[in-house]
Amino acid sequence: MIDQTYFDLRMTYQQFGQKLTISISELAKFWSISTKQVKRRLRAYEEQKLLHYYPGQGRGHLTQIIFQSSFRDEVIMEMKQAIVTEDTITIFYLLKLSVPASWLASFRGNLTNFLGIQTYSENKRVLRQLATRPITTLDPVQVAIRREYQLVLQLGDTLVQFDEGLKAGLAHHWQSNNDATVWTFYLRKGVRFHNGKTMTAVDVKRTFERVRNEVGESYWQLVNLVDIILLADDIVQFKFSAPEPLFVRYVVDAKYVIVDCDVEFDEIHWVGTGAFQVTESTDTTFKLAAFDDYYGLRPMIDEVVYYLVDDWKVVSGLLNPADHGNHDYVKKKHTFPGAEFIISNLKRPTIIQQPFVRSALYHVIDTRVYDGIGGIPASHYDSRDSAVRRDKTLAQAQKKIKSSELSRGAYRSSYVITFKRS
Repeated sequence: MIDQTYFDLRMTYQQFGQKLTISISELAKFWSISTKQVKRRLRAYEEQKLLHYYPGQGRGHLTQIIFQSSFRDEVIMEMKQAIVTEDTITIFYLLKLSVPASWLASFRGNLTNFLGIQTYSENKRVLRQLATRPITTLDPVQVAIRREYQLVLQLGDTLVQFDEGLKAGLAHHWQSNNDATVWTFYLRKGVRFHNGKTMTAVDVKRTFERVRNEVGESYWQLVNLVDIILLADDIVQFKFSAPEPLFVRYVVDAKYVIVDCDVEFDEIHWVGTGAFQVTESTDTTFKLAAFDDYYGLRPMIDEVVYYLVDDWKVVSGLLNPADHGNHDYVKKKHTFPGAEFIISNLKRPTIIQQPFVRSALYHVIDTRVYDGIGGIPASHYDSRDSAVRRDKTLAQAQKKIKSSELSRGAYRSSYVITFKRS
């Protein structure tokens, strides 16, 4: 493990080369320690043959430090050792240093190959990835960011899944009565949680009760829920005071991932039935391991490791598109389900109050003409029910603006509207 205290010193004063003349009091301020501790630390570094320490003799005389090696050689030596031992803390620390890129250029292939999928003895496959933002929450009820939402669905399962249509999840079958006020789910038998416990209808009931407690009884998906009845260990029934024809579609959401009701809920290490389970969660590393007793197909990857690096320069430097190490990468575009909205506050006296301005925005915002956005215009979530006008033009937008109060001087001093399409 690298001595970051020593390297911080070399990084800060690297312009002085291998010979540094400095006062003990300045070093004490730099390291935020006492002058006695500074002297003790310098002697320790001298014993490690990192430097020669010559104390200043008498008041006003400065201390002289002569480093044994150049800073460049030390950085390269530490990086070599870190790669061999897979010391990721040292690797990412060194990559953050403001040193010439040429110093570490020769390691780019090694570092790139370190990421991605690697196969070790006994055919263990490990996927390593970088993340610039730490995990904020893995609480199924609270999760909102896409990456964390997908992680939750790897750690646990819902009663029903959605993949180009509804399909069996923890429930192998489900049905409702004629008016959709009663929904019955038939659970798979023998499904195990990460702790070895077998899942039952009790876990399903308590999971939904937890969701309702967290989101509130007035939550629109559960507002009509009257009771959850356990008909058997593997049969659970939901009763509603009003028809809920879309309830089976609601339960595919990550907030309804089933958790072990006998274990106190832990936001990071909660116990689910998913294909992966959390084995490590620190400020620098988040690690998942395949769950061997998963009821579905076991993952082909045995371990997934996220290294949390809070410096985008490190990530962009490693993932240089012109240098992929020994991997043959193929660029692919992925279209994610969802919708884009423009939301405004109509209660505030702003330019958006003008109906002609809103109409002009309708004509300007057309995903078909913007590069890199993709998707299609829609008036409904289901494309089969979507009716989209095809007469959007900039000329129409300009006409609407001319018809608005903007043409008569209102708001002109505060807003500039420019219409441009690439």
